[in-house]
Amino acid sequence: MSDFGDLGSKMSVNSPLLRAQSSSPKIVVGNDTGDNVSDFDYSRYNRGGSVIGQDTIPEPDYALKVAYRTSIFFHALAISLTIASIYYPRWLRGKTISDGTSSPIAYSYIGLGEQCLDGQPCTKFPAPSDCRKYGEGFCAAWQSAAFAMWVSLVFQTTSEFALICTVIIGTKPIIRRGWKLICILVGISILFQFVSTITTALLLETTPKFHGHDNRIWALGTGWGSATVSWVLSLFITMGISIVGIMSQSPSDGTDDGELYDNDLDSFTTDGDGLPRDDFYYYNRQTRRNYLACNT
Repeated sequence: MSDFGDLGSKMSVNSPLLRAQSSSPKIVVGNDTGDNVSDFDYSRYNRGGSVIGQDTIPEPDYALKVAYRTSIFFHALAISLTIASIYYPRWLRGKTISDGTSSPIAYSYIGLGEQCLDGQPCTKFPAPSDCRKYGEGFCAAWQSAAFAMWVSLVFQTTSEFALICTVIIGTKPIIRRGWKLICILVGISILFQFVSTITTALLLETTPKFHGHDNRIWALGTGWGSATVSWVLSLFITMGISIVGIMSQSPSDGTDDGELYDNDLDSFTTDGDGLPRDDFYYYNRQTRRNYLACNT
């Protein structure tokens, strides 16, 4: 394909190429006085023949930047909830009922790694005695839930770091494409947190330990609630960034403005003078492609 700079100098207003009839609207370049069109900026025309400007190419950067900055704050809140749910033994809350009465006399708490019974010093949970009494499957499931929360925290902090870097670096390619990686990282953290909360809820329902054992009645606690709020908040963050990222793509061709167009645009043929002999519509798209590639 010949140099586009030389292409314009070979064209004149009388060239049949410039008045080619195609499926797209007819495009007439130049004026009726026969002025040379070598200095005409073809890159300002898009595939429909209209001038490229603010009315035809929406600027996605602003909306994405707002989405990123907002997500940094709310995602930091989600991380704080995750950390609190891991470190504080409040996943299950039990109340001890005294014999012959229905009045609670003490509260007990169980976390992912320890238990605090009746106001006594906290001990490791699940204890070896719990594994012997309720089976190794119970201990393995509870420990897996705890491990899943730690893994989710790793992906949450990684995605928060990616959000901050995207805003700080702020180049167009990173802003327009970074949302995909961020959504993947946040989505993985959501998956692990969901598995952890569901596992502990099922263990609460199916394990005899949590149903009247030692006169204690157990229910889900604030730690479990914090973890649930964390992944629900992360889910809304992912949905918001995804919607803004998808809407930032060009409505004309389904790709963002920085992406190159289809490869078949490179293959249009030229005549002996180096001028494109195919429909001017394709040449029009090709010039727009080059313009966007150089200014992205």
